[in-house]
Amino acid sequence: MSTWNHRVVKTQYNAEVCYGIHEAYYDDNGKVVSWTMRPVEVTGDSIQELRKTLEHMLKCLDKEVIDDQVE
Repeated sequence: MSTWNHRVVKTQYNAEVCYGIHEAYYDDNGKVVSWTMRPVEVTGDSIQELRKTLEHMLKCLDKEVIDDQVE
């Protein structure tokens, strides 16, 4: 079972830069090995579930940004 959390991913294509919140997946050593292609959406079965997800997402703003350069 892989470990994951939310992370900010910076995508740059030519001069255009975009930041999004993605799910990032880690290997057994804690190194990011992959992330979702598209940013995640915030959905839930209740307001409390949305709040919990948003609180988890806010934590990723304090972590190093993953740079995904598109060539």
